[in-house]
Amino acid sequence: TGQPRPPISTGNLMIATDLISPDGMSLRFNTDMRFTGGEDREFFRKAISRGARAISVKEAVVRENVSANRVTMAWQLGRTFGISANYAHIRILESGYIFNFPYFLFKALLKSLKGIVLLLAAFPLAIYSRRKFMSQAFESLQCLAAAAGFLCHFFGHEPQPYRQTDGY
Repeated sequence: TGQPRPPISTGNLMIATDLISPDGMSLRFNTDMRFTGGEDREFFRKAISRGARAISVKEAVVRENVSANRVTMAWQLGRTFGISANYAHIRILESGYIFNFPYFLFKALLKSLKGIVLLLAAFPLAIYSRRKFMSQAFESLQCLAAAAGFLCHFFGHEPQPYRQTDGY
């Protein structure tokens, strides 16, 4: 009932069996990414490139219990780092290191500059509102975490946040 909605992840999702059936697209999740995450994004990018459609459902009600460790600043920054690393990893799988290094180096530079500017601009906010200062400082740190994530695979680091299970 909604609009087309890529990118897609596996949270609260129904798929047509044609995506995974042998007589359909025969898609599989990349088990090499089981600890890094991002296998769902790669799966659905392939599905969409082969003609599948993703549609949101406006009437759907979603509830999720979030474990306490996932609402910490450290976890949120790690998540930002991981999402950026996964994005780079998937692009590297699709078109190689050489093509993507300049692209992600530039992206990381822009994110770093934005993070530094936001952090410098946050300090005057501390005089007026601790809450606004913390919000902007956090946004700054997210930019810096994303920049690091974009580059980690190029320097031999592969984050594995799902090696340890939390929650349920």
